[in-house]
Amino acid sequence: MAHQSPAEIELTTALRERSADKVKALFRADLIELQTGKGYDYRDAILWFILPIDCTRRIGLDPIAVLRPLLSGSPPWIVENFDGLVGIPDPDLASYGYELRWEPSGPAYWSFDPDEKSARLKAMLDGLDARPSDIHQR
Repeated sequence: MAHQSPAEIELTTALRERSADKVKALFRADLIELQTGKGYDYRDAILWFILPIDCTRRIGLDPIAVLRPLLSGSPPWIVENFDGLVGIPDPDLASYGYELRWEPSGPAYWSFDPDEKSARLKAMLDGLDARPSDIHQR
């Protein structure tokens, strides 16, 4: 069962309004949480970064130019995860547990239930074992 979290609602608004400022505000808040919260790791970064990266692209901007400057001073593992994700030219949101729905009021980000999201992320990360990248080994 899909649902919308507060972050997905905010990114939906940013997408519909084509607002880079709203995407950056949410991305900045996620960065603070990743760096100060307890128990977060690369998997959280992957899940939290994919939608702002996707949204930035959909509004016609380069996520490297818009979001990467906000990583200044972040731990290397956060920067490396961002760089790895932004290097994927057209990621399949469903692989990360998300979908983009077209509603009467415009596009909207939704996420799958947590169990399904975990299963999808695990399957995607297992598939990365053959890749030369070390993004999944953090």
